[in-house]
Amino acid sequence: EVQERFGEAITLLCSPFYAPFMYSEHRYASTFQSAESMAQAKYAGRELPLDEHQERVRAIVDAAHAGGVSPEHVGWAERILTGRNDKPLKQLIDELLASLGPLGWMVLDRDPNFARTAATARARVAHPGSTSGLSTEQRHWYGAALSWLVRAGLAAEAGLPLEAVTERIVQHGHFNQVVERLE
Repeated sequence: EVQERFGEAITLLCSPFYAPFMYSEHRYASTFQSAESMAQAKYAGRELPLDEHQERVRAIVDAAHAGGVSPEHVGWAERILTGRNDKPLKQLIDELLASLGPLGWMVLDRDPNFARTAATARARVAHPGSTSGLSTEQRHWYGAALSWLVRAGLAAEAGLPLEAVTERIVQHGHFNQVVERLE
């Protein structure tokens, strides 16, 4: 009777035990969303100024019309494109890395494509049909790096000098191990 009534709750509670890989995916998604949320709060805005975005949309719509794409499809694409002038996830993570100075540089020295890799891994977790992404082990290290970066950013936002935060973090063995494991 309990299983019948609360089956969904039981399944959700126990699912990490049924499929342990789910835990790492959910943990990574949560950590990435934390970094994304912080970056959006700090670097909110459009990817392009409105007039440039409108020009970009118009160029695509005009090309579709010229290419003989059906008016219904072009109308759909125009509606979607018009509302999508937000910064890509990669750009948000790049901006977060840049704001953290030496900590961001350490991560980028190890993986110059960190933001792209982290965003791609997030997409893989959010959209499971994709074949791109990181292995479970790699996802762990990238998630740990994001966690350190977000914590550093939050400490700086709370008023601690970034230099002092950086000094403490780079003295921490785990942070250095995390950076070492990035590919």
